Amino acid sequence: MIFATFGVQLEFDRLVVSVLRMAQEDPSESFVIQGSYSFDQSLPENVQFVGKLTESQFEQYVLLAEIVISHAGMGTLITCLKHRRKVIMVPRDAAKKEHRNNHQMDTLHSFQSLSGVYPCYNTEDLRSDLELARMDSPPMQFQVGDEPKKLAAFLQHTLFTG
Repeated sequence: MIFATFGVQLEFDRLVVSVLRMAQEDPSESFVIQGSYSFDQSLPENVQFVGKLTESQFEQYVLLAEIVISHAGMGTLITCLKHRRKVIMVPRDAAKKEHRNNHQMDTLHSFQSLSGVYPCYNTEDLRSDLELARMDSPPMQFQVGDEPKKLAAFLQHTLFTG
């Protein structure tokens, strides 16, 4: 199953359209979409839409997913790292009025070299990025636990020495 999540604060129609297109092109693949979108479109049979999730429910979908497709949000990134799930991250683009600024572009630039993180700056490339992620080895083990210092040390090592 592919879990596609776009956050709960803003719609991300460009990414929703791309995920729905992939679902229509491959009816044997199952998708779960979490988030909102502003247009009226019926969902293919292989797509399940879920609204707002609790943190526990969100983690369950991440655990069930083969791959996660997401906006470039830190919560999703940390959850995927914690559970060793591959994540294709698509940053919202302020120039397309998808966000108020380009902090998601900055986030992805900073973390795209992490094991299991696949940047997608153009949604037209989403299918090929999915296939690339499938062929790659599983992400390295990382335990967030209850200690934010572990995450900070991991990111410090990865970004500045890795």
